[in-house]
Amino acid sequence: MPDDLSETAHTRLLAALTSADVRFGHDLTGGNKKSVFWVELDRREP
Repeated sequence: MPDDLSETAHTRLLAALTSADVRFGHDLTGGNKKSVFWVELDRREP
């Protein structure tokens, strides 16, 4: 197991974000002025 798990997670996230099976979006909520980001990963293996 790698020592730097955050590095591994970051690498995997970048790989996922560059794949065609990722959807992402951004919502602005009402009066709170909070931004909500989400990412949906398609976990199917090639």
